[in-house]
Amino acid sequence: MMGKTHMIAGIAAAAFIARPDTLGGCLEAILGGALGGLICDLDVQSSTYCRDAGIVRNAALVLGAGVLFLDWKWNTGIWNHISSHVGGAQMAGLGIFLAVTVIGKLSSHRSFTHSFLALGLLMASFQLLYAPLTPFVAAGFLSHMALDLLNKKPVEIFYPWKKGVCLRLCHADGIGNTVLFWVGILIILEEFGNVGLKLIQGGLGVF
Repeated sequence: MMGKTHMIAGIAAAAFIARPDTLGGCLEAILGGALGGLICDLDVQSSTYCRDAGIVRNAALVLGAGVLFLDWKWNTGIWNHISSHVGGAQMAGLGIFLAVTVIGKLSSHRSFTHSFLALGLLMASFQLLYAPLTPFVAAGFLSHMALDLLNKKPVEIFYPWKKGVCLRLCHADGIGNTVLFWVGILIILEEFGNVGLKLIQGGLGVF
């Protein structure tokens, strides 16, 4: 699937498992789900998909910056947790994360970064970096793997075993991609809707 669909599906998956009822929960689901949904495609190398991935990564950076700004403004806990938990464990988590990204960039598409091995390493890294984000990153990552299994290019989910898996149901940029994108949007609206109503009923006091 295309990058925007993976980002939306990642956020939708994170929101669905979290069922957030606070602003902080929504921000964590957005940040973790988007990251988990997009990090798999660090290995994109073809020009067409590289262009799409680049655009979506830039959008994700803006989204991430916006989430962190809102966390700071609303004091929902992410910055406070990070600033009060700086130490050896966080450095180890950062090291694991950087190792995953480097290996991912050097890997062929839909191999290491689309595997349970990479998922396990990422979960370990976020457990050390910022544990509350771990399930959301995992949900986004798994959503990416699941969507790519629908395509016609095999996914090496059991890497380093080279045998790939795919269901050959649709093309990455076909109508299935569009349908899944809008399904993700609907799930996000449904899951975040209650928090939005609370804000409206409370007079949008967070602003």
